[in-house]
Amino acid sequence: ATLEDNLGYGRGNNVGIRLALEMGAEYICVLNNDAVVEGNFVDDAVSALHGLPENVAVIGPKILDYWDLSDWQRPTAKKQALMFIIPKAIAFKVKRKLKRDCWLYRMFWYTREGPAPVNTVPGSCMIFRAGALEKTGGFDENTFLYMEEDILADKLKGLGMAEYYIPHIRIYHKWGQSIGGASFVHLFRSSMYFYRSRRRVGLMGLVFLRLWFLFVFFAKLFRSRSFRNFETFKDFLHAFLTTANKSLS
Repeated sequence: ATLEDNLGYGRGNNVGIRLALEMGAEYICVLNNDAVVEGNFVDDAVSALHGLPENVAVIGPKILDYWDLSDWQRPTAKKQALMFIIPKAIAFKVKRKLKRDCWLYRMFWYTREGPAPVNTVPGSCMIFRAGALEKTGGFDENTFLYMEEDILADKLKGLGMAEYYIPHIRIYHKWGQSIGGASFVHLFRSSMYFYRSRRRVGLMGLVFLRLWFLFVFFAKLFRSRSFRNFETFKDFLHAFLTTANKSLS
């Protein structure tokens, strides 16, 4: 593969990470191409890392919606436990629709304004100490899109390292659309991989996860044109059947 190919989040970012490490970088920023930073972003990020303990491997800024400046993409406050997948999805939808926090949202995301250790900072902007990425080997390349931050968070915690939220650093993210059919298939594959390989969820848990995604997929068929697409349907069916084989093996 070349850089002209779409390698996915993990593999694509790892190309740049390896190059930065070869060049002797001290810090590495992973930033979405649809994000806009403030002029003092780099200085503020480096200054923040200098002021934190050495075990802090990565920091994340406050992420505002580029279009309406709403504050929605927060760090997670706790691990991605399977039992929380439905209430967490509901909480996220409520937050996006009402443009404000609710008690359910605060169960899963860090919503306070001060700097604090968190479980996972969003993947749209992550500022690393280069040594931390060198120790983890970068992002897991078994997923194409989604769950990469959670997998990396597990690796960092296993090495005794932490993640931190720094709200006085801000970026503006142009993401604002609902997840499309093709992205939903990636989310399904990545979620199955994450809960099977990182959370060691048993057979019954994986069956529940598959049925939940199946229900959501067919619910979205009636609401989104991108889901009423033969290629999307075929890709989801293939993913659904192949993950079934892996769950039973």
